[in-house]
Amino acid sequence: MRWTRKFGAGTLARRATAELPWLSAESVPDNLLFDTSVYIDRMQGNLPDFILDVVDVKMGHHSSVALQEILISIGNLNPKDHRTASAVKSVSLVMESINKYRLHGPDVDTSARAALLAGTLARIQGYGRENRARALNDCILFLQSQKLGITLLTRNYADFDILLQMIPSGRVLFY
Repeated sequence: MRWTRKFGAGTLARRATAELPWLSAESVPDNLLFDTSVYIDRMQGNLPDFILDVVDVKMGHHSSVALQEILISIGNLNPKDHRTASAVKSVSLVMESINKYRLHGPDVDTSARAALLAGTLARIQGYGRENRARALNDCILFLQSQKLGITLLTRNYADFDILLQMIPSGRVLFY
């Protein structure tokens, strides 16, 4: 992977929200790959109304990486907690609604490039070990959307803005 710029430690700061590419009702791409935040916000009823109209789980594209992030959270829940059954049901409904032909797993090239990018990101942003796995997942989603030629939809502007600064050709829209 070639970098167009050299990055030193702590060199990238999140841009002002007005400078970021935001999803609007007037400019919806034909294809969207959903970040984990889309699923979480949908299950919790926190997606803005116009995004609910745009985000159709059956027509969107899905990454096995985002689904793994959701499922690991379910695995961590206490089975004796009364809220667990409701959370499992919500996740099950989302999983069942996904068209399997729109579910993508990262290939070896994307995974390798994402590992290099995540390592660079961790170094320049000073991430500790606890944030490296999250950075790797974000990098996989970012590069996977690029390889598929589709736009990643996310609420996570803190992390994906930095990735867009590192690789400006990336396709990300925020909500």
